[in-house]
Amino acid sequence: MVDGRFPWPRTEPVSHRSMLEEFFGTDENFTKAARVAWPALKALSNIGPDVIPDLTKVLPPPDDKAYPEQAIGLHVLIDQAPRVLFHGIDARWVSYFDKVVEELFDTQSKLPKKLQPWQPERWSDASFEYWVIVHSTWNSALTHRESVAKQQEALQMGEDNRVAIEKWSGKKDPARGDDSIRKDIYAFPKLVTVIDFHDFDTFEDVGFFMCKVTDVHKPVIDHFGRYPYRNAIEGRNSTDEEKIWIEKVDHFAEAPPDVAKRVREDIDAGKWTALGEGGSSFMTGLHINIHTS
Repeated sequence: MVDGRFPWPRTEPVSHRSMLEEFFGTDENFTKAARVAWPALKALSNIGPDVIPDLTKVLPPPDDKAYPEQAIGLHVLIDQAPRVLFHGIDARWVSYFDKVVEELFDTQSKLPKKLQPWQPERWSDASFEYWVIVHSTWNSALTHRESVAKQQEALQMGEDNRVAIEKWSGKKDPARGDDSIRKDIYAFPKLVTVIDFHDFDTFEDVGFFMCKVTDVHKPVIDHFGRYPYRNAIEGRNSTDEEKIWIEKVDHFAEAPPDVAKRVREDIDAGKWTALGEGGSSFMTGLHINIHTS
């Protein structure tokens, strides 16, 4: 899973173009790589949806040299792979795996700082660019949370990245000091829906952009307390204000009506359609080309 999500030599610099293509391109390469995760995800889904397994048991001890790489591989498996593999009503299972990620990340965040697997000292044998990408990926465990407190933690983790990039590049983030996007509830979908690769000339440009992507999650949670576009796949009723937001962002990342209807039917019946029975794209030979949070 590590090589599938981070397809670069660990010790070599990563170009800004390849990083953009990997994380903001079609997702085709990672989707193909993530397919090997299906059996593990299916097995975990058989434990859920009401039981959250303790996955720390499958990792080596935190002080083991192999721990950081094993930990990010597990994070990619349960946080990233479901987002590109699960389609149709299967996408409801993303929320279950988010809870698994939350449990794992919260446990890791309580470790002494020197043992936390995302700290740069634990990636001293990797290039700076590689570590930045790994660190940004780990932050998704916070940005995906519908919690104001966790979004604040995500901002701090993003700031740690920003400071490191500024020190490494000798350049100041152009967005530093501009808090407008941290108050704009529409900034998130606007920022990630249309990305012009020509706007980026260096790795630090992309690194600062990743920090901005972190920043724009929080205003949505500050305002609504949740991501309105997830209401459909979660079977939640949208408020009138949320409906206006969803319309203004052109139903960004929202489950289609037929899927929302099936989720509602499952909730009314007190069940979850088993993972794999909901039209996941790779099961039908198609590709998913969207990013969701």
